[in-house]
Amino acid sequence: MTKGDLDGPTLFGRPIKPVAFGLVLTMTIIAQANVRGIDRGTQPPLSYIVSILAFAAVIALAWGWIAGNQRCAEVGLLLVVAAYTTRAAFSLLSSGPDPAVFFSLATVVIAGGSYLLEANSHKGGQEWTPSSSRH
Repeated sequence: MTKGDLDGPTLFGRPIKPVAFGLVLTMTIIAQANVRGIDRGTQPPLSYIVSILAFAAVIALAWGWIAGNQRCAEVGLLLVVAAYTTRAAFSLLSSGPDPAVFFSLATVVIAGGSYLLEANSHKGGQEWTPSSSRH
């Protein structure tokens, strides 16, 4: 169990990670919005950079949970930080101090904090252990 797990409930034998799940949802929204060129403050071709980072984060977080690979999940959290930092910078440069900038920076804090919790929970560990095996 890591500090990002809910204590007790599991889904398909895997621990439930609410922050990671929420970040997968937001990254999916950001990825599609930037591919379509409708994200506030980012326009193609620069929006494709955000979209690629967001899509990579979704894949890494999902695979980390499905395969139980801690390192992959940690990389996914760092990709979320990269995607939202890039989005904040692009939005700030194009729109000024817009709410999208502050939302992005708040999400950077959430993802970065989640990364720190996950990375320090299993010093050297490679797997997200199922909740049922906790002692």
